[in-house]
Amino acid sequence: MFCFCWNLLRVQNHCQDRIRQMLQLIWSVREGASFVLWVSLMTTAFAPSFALSSQMKPVKMIEPHAAPSFSIKRSVVMVMYLENQNKTTLKDHVITVRIPLSKTSFQTLEKIEIRPKFPISEICTTKEAAWIKFHTLSIKPFERKGIRLYFTLSINKLPLDLCEHDLNTYLGAESYMDTNDAHLRTLGRQLKRHNVYHSAFATYRWVRDNVAYSGYKQKVTGASATLKARKGDCTELACLFAALCRINNIPSRVMGGYLCDECARLTSAFYHNWAEFYYEGAWHIADPAKRVFDRDGSSYIAFEVCSSRIANPVGLFKRYKFENEPKNLKIIWE
Repeated sequence: MFCFCWNLLRVQNHCQDRIRQMLQLIWSVREGASFVLWVSLMTTAFAPSFALSSQMKPVKMIEPHAAPSFSIKRSVVMVMYLENQNKTTLKDHVITVRIPLSKTSFQTLEKIEIRPKFPISEICTTKEAAWIKFHTLSIKPFERKGIRLYFTLSINKLPLDLCEHDLNTYLGAESYMDTNDAHLRTLGRQLKRHNVYHSAFATYRWVRDNVAYSGYKQKVTGASATLKARKGDCTELACLFAALCRINNIPSRVMGGYLCDECARLTSAFYHNWAEFYYEGAWHIADPAKRVFDRDGSSYIAFEVCSSRIANPVGLFKRYKFENEPKNLKIIWE
């Protein structure tokens, strides 16, 4: 208690000394004191005393956090089974399977591995289509043979610039995007805003709020049919969004792949289609079915640009294709 009172008295005396010096400063200026004396008094009045400064705790500097990484590594596996339902051995059948796209605004494919090792006849990895073609060798009667495809990807949380030399592929009418439909064109013009981004957002919001998500449908209908029905699955909502954007001259497309947060196993439950629109050098996600617009894209793994203008041996909205598919050979996806 005595120490506390003593320190308080010292602080009070120090403040009184500073006030006295300030009054002296004011008086000296009033009496026309020299500039040198005025500077000397100013320095004395505002300089902290050693006695007080020695008792003050030093201020702890807060170090800035390291800049967050917007790229993560992901290793995923896709499992399929070939089941021979014949009484005879099936030999050397060729199957083509979709694999992740080599480069998008959100992902880069770094490594592919297939187990067990089958003879691979073709690997195609581009920004728009990617597949692997291999021979199944022999499958004994009633045997189920498992095939695992491992992929290592670099995933971006934010879209990176991706120079597109020909955006005409993503404009105008094509399969499932009948942009010449009168009702679509009327609605598209109503959703146009003063720039590309705001127009895309207005389109996304309209589809999200006015078209009900129906759950998975095996048969895909076009954008105009979805608008008329006011319901559809993820593919149809994405097609409707892309068609409305194209009416306003916004490059847009439908993507096929998987939507999963941190899972390492890509199963059928995660298969998903969504839309993207091109803005300022990058593709941005618009997913009315999942109520996502231009957010973190690290959960989306793209396997296909769903366009009838892009040649691929598998076909639209399909994950695999057999060459001369034998009877009673069943393929099962996990």
